[in-house]
Amino acid sequence: MKEQKTDLLIIGAGPGGLGAALYVKRSGLDFLIVEKNMAGGQIINTDMIENYPGFMDNISGFDLAQKLSDHCKSFKIEIMEYSPIESIEEVRHNDGGKSYKFKCSGENSVIYAGAIIIATGARP
Repeated sequence: MKEQKTDLLIIGAGPGGLGAALYVKRSGLDFLIVEKNMAGGQIINTDMIENYPGFMDNISGFDLAQKLSDHCKSFKIEIMEYSPIESIEEVRHNDGGKSYKFKCSGENSVIYAGAIIIATGARP
């Protein structure tokens, strides 16, 4: 089983999670982003989006998700797709601090993170 340590774990790679990833990348924090399915989230299933800021013309959910994913890739942001979180455990440290231990089934890995952004959309 692979173990990873990071400052921040973003759970969910829909528009909210991918947007957060771009801002976190610019801040210089060490982070990982995991998604239980493919990047893009539930918006992939939307036929036509008519009101997304920055897009004057209609765009399909799939195309928008692809653009968001490509934007992240241009910043060398790796997304751990098909990696659902199986369990979360709080870990207390001798110095009084704490972190969180996440077990991901898709990557067969354990991730230790000091902070979390939960961007799981309508259904966690």
